[in-house]
Amino acid sequence: MAVLGAVRSKLDEGYRRLQAFRHRHEMAEIAVFFIAGFLFDILTLSRIDDVATLVQEGLYLVLLGALVMMDERYRADLAAPPRWLAPAWRFSEDAIHFLFGSLLSSFTLFYLKSSSGLAPVLFMSILGTLLVANELPRIRERGPVVRFALLSLCVTTYGALLLPIALGFISRWMFVAAVVMACAAIGWCVRTLSRWTGEARAVLRRAAGPAFGMQAILVVAYFMGAIPPVPLSVQFMGIYHEVVPPGAQTAAEGGDSPAGRTYELRHERPWWKLWQHGDQDFAARPGDVVYCFARIFAPGGFQDAVYVHWSWHGGTGDWLDEGRTRLGIVGGRGDGFRAFATKRNYQPGRWRVAIETEDGRDIGVIRFDLFDDLTSGARRFLVDRQ
Repeated sequence: MAVLGAVRSKLDEGYRRLQAFRHRHEMAEIAVFFIAGFLFDILTLSRIDDVATLVQEGLYLVLLGALVMMDERYRADLAAPPRWLAPAWRFSEDAIHFLFGSLLSSFTLFYLKSSSGLAPVLFMSILGTLLVANELPRIRERGPVVRFALLSLCVTTYGALLLPIALGFISRWMFVAAVVMACAAIGWCVRTLSRWTGEARAVLRRAAGPAFGMQAILVVAYFMGAIPPVPLSVQFMGIYHEVVPPGAQTAAEGGDSPAGRTYELRHERPWWKLWQHGDQDFAARPGDVVYCFARIFAPGGFQDAVYVHWSWHGGTGDWLDEGRTRLGIVGGRGDGFRAFATKRNYQPGRWRVAIETEDGRDIGVIRFDLFDDLTSGARRFLVDRQ
């Protein structure tokens, strides 16, 4: 018994030292667990429509919601963790930060793939900053305001991913449905917390206000076009002098060979312009056609349409609308659905081509300069294959 008592005393002393160390480096610990969740998700994240990924994210959400709710109950001294849970509960905040980091990182990566701008990066960076700021003493004194706002964000984002994948098309009303489902879940949490604490007003201030406020922000951001159209993403996009689909290639080039199952993309790009995709410096002769080729990822079973929107810079600072072409897409191919659009009527200048959803949200954008080719000699086109 004396030996067991000595061992227990040493373990308790070691735990006190560990807690003291954690307290001295509280902010560093928060950052480590948040980054750990982010890196873990980068290393393990698969396709957006992968069933295992969707199940994992769903389980993370359920576990995260349960931990946040239980933490509120225990912080209010309304109950204590069960004896079997008490040792592990010491690390509950670490688990909450890890789950937030993992979910936010995966959603950020999906947003990045579905957007051509920096808005998702800035948006999610701000949210990550708020998550860390939530642990600052001055903010913690006001209760878990940021935590419930972020949980609200994660629930809506998950629903906005899941519904298009499950139903096979994308629509703005699916986002509205995701918001409605998230509000229902938040309402249940608020009601449960109010019943536990008996302080409905305090729960409304600490939980309901920030959670429903986040929903309002998301709705406004979505209809302003600031939220990318997940689960669609442009994997590749380029400008070419000619695009030859597999069925149009010669028998010698086609058949069952790998070349016969690919698109031929013909261009004049110099070898050293590695940063360009095709002829982003487009030398046009009379009769030339501008081709925009793209590979667009969509989940398996997905059947919908995107639009290729051409714009020309008129030299006045504005982009002038030069037409919109509809492309039907079918999902499921890991390397993306391959399609192209053409432009026959054009003029020299700066051009912008956007692949966008029906409601005008950009999935991918490419710009190129078109100028008249005054030479008359034979042209030698290089060929890329996609």
